[in-house]
Amino acid sequence: MENRLFLLEEPVVPTGLTENILSGVDVTPENEYSGKITLSQLNAYSGELKAEALTNFQTIKIEKDGSETYTNVAKLLIELQQGGGVEDAIEEAIIEIESKKGDAELRNDLMDLNRHVEFLHHTPEKYAAELGDVATSVEEQKHSDWAPSVEEADGRTTEFKSRDIISQQGEEFLVVLNGVVVTREDGDYIISQYGTYKIGFKFNVAPSVGDIVEFHGTRVAGKSSSPYDRAIISNESILDSNSTSMDDFQVELEATKAQKEADKAQSTAEIAELESKIKDFQTSRDGSYEAMLAAKSIEDVRDHSKKVISLDQEINYDLVSDLISARYDLRMIDTDIKSINNDEAESNAKFEKIKKEGEKAGVEFNGKKDMFEAIANELKGGGAE
Repeated sequence: MENRLFLLEEPVVPTGLTENILSGVDVTPENEYSGKITLSQLNAYSGELKAEALTNFQTIKIEKDGSETYTNVAKLLIELQQGGGVEDAIEEAIIEIESKKGDAELRNDLMDLNRHVEFLHHTPEKYAAELGDVATSVEEQKHSDWAPSVEEADGRTTEFKSRDIISQQGEEFLVVLNGVVVTREDGDYIISQYGTYKIGFKFNVAPSVGDIVEFHGTRVAGKSSSPYDRAIISNESILDSNSTSMDDFQVELEATKAQKEADKAQSTAEIAELESKIKDFQTSRDGSYEAMLAAKSIEDVRDHSKKVISLDQEINYDLVSDLISARYDLRMIDTDIKSINNDEAESNAKFEKIKKEGEKAGVEFNGKKDMFEAIANELKGGGAE
């Protein structure tokens, strides 16, 4: 039999060859083609073939999807040798990439935890207007004294008023006739028409001519309005000072808030820029990773894996780290702004509270002042009626 080898001119997808070859079945029909040798005969001469001759031998190649195509033995052997090396290189590259990526993620998790602890300990600056408190009550002036209302009785008058001494109901107010303290059996107290203050005494029987009537009380009528005068003046001064302090406080706070809002805008823009960069780098990284998986040579696998590692380094160690810091900076700025707004509301509330207290006290103090002045006028001249 003539020893000649031929290649098919039109390669087609074989059917059933793979199973037969793997089973050791001789797939070369002995008499189908004239001048061809069988597989057994070919094996007998294989020891004499040179490597270059393998390109003349047609064989099949099983693709990853299970399909079968024709190729030559030399090419198939090279692809098998290279394929194993490429697969190993891809596997090693994946392990290295995942290891470095895991280290970076662990580092970023630790960084995130540290910044979170820092955020929890962040105490915003406190802002408060310097406000003075007004007086809401006044200790009424008391002064015990003896005050003769008349030098002597005329024998007809029954009602006598003190010249200056008054006492609020429940306070000490003694009426003395010729050196003897009178009692309710002798008459009744005269009460001011302007308030519950004792201002004199009405005897049941008019004292005799020449009798001396004197009074002992807790207050000097003319001086009782003095504490209210002082409180009114003081409160008005405090309220004016508070208004000035609030105006200055608002100016300072508006400037502070404006700066914080500017910082927030800058931080927000920085975060958006970092997120955009990370997205772009991630897209490039994913492309390089897919190219690495599809690489046909070890050199290509190495080139693509280096690019993936470099991009992961840029993303996780630089961009993501900066993003973590920027986000916590923004959270702190938001906390500062919230604190400023709360401080502003607290100062405004305190200012309004003091203002209302001052206005209310002013009404009360003026009423007391007017009352004591009216009682003082009521007692002017004192004496008997």
